[in-house]
Amino acid sequence: MPSGLPYGSASGMLYQQIPRIVRSAYAIPYIASEIRNYDQRYFVVTRLALAARVSYIGSPNPSTLIRLAETGASHAEQIIAAIHDGRLGIELPEQPAVAVNRTYAMLDEPLGAGDEVAFIPPVAGG
Repeated sequence: MPSGLPYGSASGMLYQQIPRIVRSAYAIPYIASEIRNYDQRYFVVTRLALAARVSYIGSPNPSTLIRLAETGASHAEQIIAAIHDGRLGIELPEQPAVAVNRTYAMLDEPLGAGDEVAFIPPVAGG
């Protein structure tokens, strides 16, 4: 937000507060919380979780668990095919993602003096 107040996914914000050693055991990378399209975000999270050995699921919002179950049920064949084929299962954007001051932003977001802008290619990660 222009005021500098954080907003967005509570899960994503909490994720950043967890020690790196703990995060390294997670099935879902932080970047998944930055997917703007919620249908795609839940698809990716469900797909990644089902492809991993998951023994615990935690979320600050119980409705997240319901949405994950619904996503798995309604997209079961697509998720299974994506896992089998080694694909993410969603189309990556043709335009690069943009970050302004280290926060994902829209391509048409107004910029202020001194803002740091980064263009992230369709496939990025560490």
